[in-house]
Amino acid sequence: MDLGKKRGMQQVAFTRRTRHPATSRVTSHHQLQTSRGGRTGKATSVDSFYTRARRIVIFGFVVVIVAVVGTLGYLGVKSFQAASTIIVSNKRSGDLPIVGSAHVDSLPIINWEQKKERINILVLGLDRRYWEKPESTRTDTIILVSINPEDKSVVMYSIPRDLEVPMEYHGSTRYVKINSVHVWGAEEGDRGSGPAAVKKVVSEILGVPVHYFVRIDFDGFRRVIDELGGVTIDVDIPLYDYEYPDEEFGYDPVEIDAGIQVMDGDTALKYARSRHANDWRQASDLSRAERQQQVAVAVKEKAIASRWDLITDPVKLANLLDTMKENVLTDISLEEIIELMKLGREIDTSNPRSVASRVMGTPHIYHKEVEGKDWRFYASDPTFGEIKMYIAELFDNPYLLEDIESEGAVIRFENGTTYANFAAAIASDLQQEYGLILEKSKSADRNDYAVTAIHVINAGSYPETVSFLERYFNSSSYVPNELQPGETADIIVILGEDMAETYY
Repeated sequence: MDLGKKRGMQQVAFTRRTRHPATSRVTSHHQLQTSRGGRTGKATSVDSFYTRARRIVIFGFVVVIVAVVGTLGYLGVKSFQAASTIIVSNKRSGDLPIVGSAHVDSLPIINWEQKKERINILVLGLDRRYWEKPESTRTDTIILVSINPEDKSVVMYSIPRDLEVPMEYHGSTRYVKINSVHVWGAEEGDRGSGPAAVKKVVSEILGVPVHYFVRIDFDGFRRVIDELGGVTIDVDIPLYDYEYPDEEFGYDPVEIDAGIQVMDGDTALKYARSRHANDWRQASDLSRAERQQQVAVAVKEKAIASRWDLITDPVKLANLLDTMKENVLTDISLEEIIELMKLGREIDTSNPRSVASRVMGTPHIYHKEVEGKDWRFYASDPTFGEIKMYIAELFDNPYLLEDIESEGAVIRFENGTTYANFAAAIASDLQQEYGLILEKSKSADRNDYAVTAIHVINAGSYPETVSFLERYFNSSSYVPNELQPGETADIIVILGEDMAETYY
């Protein structure tokens, strides 16, 4: 998504033109006629007409200049007011705090063409009603947007709002739902301290630095889309939710049919936020996160398509700036926003290999009822190590899932250890994470494999799948000397003791 539009001011100068010599000759001839007592009324009338016309044209230009300068000045004031209201100092997670412009060059946006460092921006959506203060509001939407300036690609990774995370609070560790971290952090008192706290937690659980944040409440989300003239969404599954909440704790039913839909701000917000759809495929937090990413891409596309309309419509642009001033907060500086716009224009979000959308889900998290706690997701690995490894793989190859699906390799896992059901457990996890095509797991020919072995039946046919398995199991692949008659698998992974030690 573009976060702004660069506006150029063009200075218009007018120079006073000297009278052409021919004009002087006409004037002299007119004076000669006058001195001879000739008829002068017509000449005087023509001269007066052109003089008045010239004055009218000059006056018209002056009016236009004043209008343009006044509009630009007005928008300049609006822009300055918006910037001074929505931009706070950067407290960078995963590194030393960045609090002044002298250190801004250490952040990845400035000179991105040379640095080619990933730019990680945390997008936060506030579930705020009109009477609530932003700082005391929980985050309903949490998306890490990671931009790779080298290949102009984007990874969007959504984190469920009900995930339990550890948070440092006044010298002790609390385990809270991630959507409340914003509220706890805001107790520090500084503007932006709530989002800064969320940046820190997200950085710790994903294992990557979070350079920036953009926070927007849902009223601002709705109004921005309306100012852009709506967004176009391809709805693959109808969305009917009769328990969608209104502002007064009642219900505001949602009915969105499948197909190409042009949505205004209110409809797009409902599409992004709905949690209780009749169809189970639209009812989970994970499907909700996918819809939010879909809307985010649509907003970015519409903002790019509407940039000339915004530039040429000062009222619309002023309204958009007002909306941002009232509903948006970020720690991306004005200079960085301009650079980010340049980069954003080079990202083709219509290319399926330019934007990878992922949602934190099984097998990395699970739900269970815990006495004394509300509804929560929990990390399968309490250290978040599995999630960090997944994120590292995702950033290294964002389109691995698509590549594995395209290659279509049939994989069988075999248990070469004494641990019961080990192969089935590993196969299930990887199938959920990466969409592997599996044969039924079984025991290997023996149970004393020290290291994991990867047998590739058809060498060279599945390069991305084999490369992934080699990285994941830290093992080399090879073509076996002998094959069992009637072998149907394309790749066989025999799990050894080395993998069991890391799993159990």
